[in-house]
Parts: sequence; structure tokens; C-alpha cells
Amino acid sequence: MSFLQKEVPRRPGDRWMIRGPSEYVPPVEVEVVARRKAIPLDENEGIYIRDIKTGRVRAVCGQTYMLTQDEELWEKELPPTVEQLLTGGKDPLADRGTRNVVLPEISSKSFYGITLI
Repeated sequence: MSFLQKEVPRRPGDRWMIRGPSEYVPPVEVEVVARRKAIPLDENEGIYIRDIKTGRVRAVCGQTYMLTQDEELWEKELPPTVEQLLTGGKDPLADRGTRNVVLPEISSKSFYGITLI
């Protein structure tokens, strides 16, 4: 511990986080639960974060975010139809007009609009 850091009394079960570039050698009594990195998010990306103490879930969008010691990533359960739409591989802007398109019936006698006799 450097001379700039104050001695903080810790009790069993306490969680804390050391931020920034630093060296920390934990004593035998301390267990390192996780090593965290900042999560970069673009302006149209977001994550759900759950506060472990209160259970409150909130969304963070469009910024780089670092989880605190009392937060965890929360995965939202999606209905199967939404999962299917997201994994369908369609471009939401380019393919948005194809929902109500009626395709002509293809019979064995017609081929690309040419009727075979």
C-alpha cells in the first residue's frame, strides 16, 4: 500500500475495488473475485447493469463504462420471437419493406414469367 492510500478497516464479506493502474499484492486473507476492464460502448450500443445491493437494473448507453464493486452485467431475457428476429441476419433498414410483399405462385409450367407449353 502506498503512502497516499489510507488504511481502511475491512470486514469479512466486504467488497472493494482498486481503480487505476497500480500494483496490489493481496494478503492471504483477501480473495480477488474479479479483474475488470472498462466496457466501451458506441452511441447505439448499451448494456444492462444490476446493483448487487439494491437489485436495481439500469441501462447504460453510448459511453465507456466501468462496473463498480457493487455492480454486475445483467442479461435481459428476450422472447423467442425477438431472438429469432435478431438472429435472422436481416438489415432492419434495407429489409423493412419486404414484410407485406406477396410473391407470385411458381408452378412447374412457369419459369421467370415465361409460360412453357
